Amino acid sequence: MKGRPCSSVMNLADRIRMILTKPAEYFRHLRNESIVTAFLTYALFYFVFVTLTLIVSYFTQPVSLLFLKTLGIPVPMQHSYVMSIITTIISYFLTLIFSFIFVGILYLYVRIFGGKAGYAQTYNLWAYAQMPTLLFGWIPVVSFFAGIWSLLLLIIGTSEVHQMSRMRATLLYLIPLFFVFIVVAIVLTFITYVFSTRFT
Repeated sequence: MKGRPCSSVMNLADRIRMILTKPAEYFRHLRNESIVTAFLTYALFYFVFVTLTLIVSYFTQPVSLLFLKTLGIPVPMQHSYVMSIITTIISYFLTLIFSFIFVGILYLYVRIFGGKAGYAQTYNLWAYAQMPTLLFGWIPVVSFFAGIWSLLLLIIGTSEVHQMSRMRATLLYLIPLFFVFIVVAIVLTFITYVFSTRFT
């Protein structure tokens, strides 16, 4: 088993433990794994994630709404908890479907910059890179660090699976994120300006 980390005989717990603790070794042998296994693993943990997120939001939403009202920020009309469950279920299946489209875009993007792996391997590395977010992203505050962890796994996975340097894989993701942060900063600055002029 040591030579074949992605072997079908590896149980789920060992698989996830290796992804989190020895990602480079795991992704290095990812070419041997079926996309079906990666999809089913992602679907399972994403289901757990959305379920726990829904439960946490049930208890934290009143506090969040009260905080927004205190700041004078308009609060949209809230739906019933049953409607929230229905919306979550629909979003769950849509996310699974669109994951294939998103990875298709990611695959083309990485290939343009020298990636060597196929679509299936790209989907596998993306799906397993989401594990920190799916396992811990439902916890307030911790979700931020889980997102960073997932990004690091995505970089390592891209480097190993697509056979490119760690630096190139890092730049592939950090450069787009840099522009996203600029846009977000501009939007937040505008919102802050609007609210500051409103209360003065």
